[in-house]
Amino acid sequence: QGVYPSYNYPSLFPGKEGSMLNNTWHFLVHFANTIIFALVGIIIVRDVLVDFTWIDLGYIIFLYATLVVARAGMIFILMPLLNRFSFPLRVNDVGLLVHGGLRGAVAMTLALIVARDDKISREIGINFLELTTGIVIITTVVNASTSSWVMEKLGHKSKEMNRIIQMDIGHKYVLNEADRAVRQAKTTTFFRNANFNMISALTREIHNPYRDMR
Repeated sequence: QGVYPSYNYPSLFPGKEGSMLNNTWHFLVHFANTIIFALVGIIIVRDVLVDFTWIDLGYIIFLYATLVVARAGMIFILMPLLNRFSFPLRVNDVGLLVHGGLRGAVAMTLALIVARDDKISREIGINFLELTTGIVIITTVVNASTSSWVMEKLGHKSKEMNRIIQMDIGHKYVLNEADRAVRQAKTTTFFRNANFNMISALTREIHNPYRDMR
């Protein structure tokens, strides 16, 4: 629902209203995630951990490996189609997509629905919730914690030298224009009560996003 308005009406909620709307949705997302994971934690402690064995852990690890292989296979199968768009995929892009397959609140919600469904036996529902929770935990611990290292190894934290030089030139131009605007504002009576020391300090904090990508 948000894709169409953001594409066709990008300024529908400008300025302060847009920030308020963004903060509201972020709060609702965090609130819903907290509720979901709290419910899952209660059910896991009550129904799953009692009978959890090393065999169950083996099933979870095997399922995690299967999901990674399946994700990689699906991406490679769809590469000819995806490469017909404006941004073709490279091998390191595929590696990042495979590694970025995190499971979270959506998977837990679906697992809760299965576990609480009266038409499904309680044993199957609990096993489904157990496997889903294990996958979510593994992807959070393994994939999320190693994402920065994987991006660096795949070359996503480096840029071509010509783009780094262009960014350096653009960064210096922005700083010079900011200093010029501050000097010009100091001569305007409308801004005579402005805190120019704070403004100058803030403009100096504008950093080059490619600074650590050499």
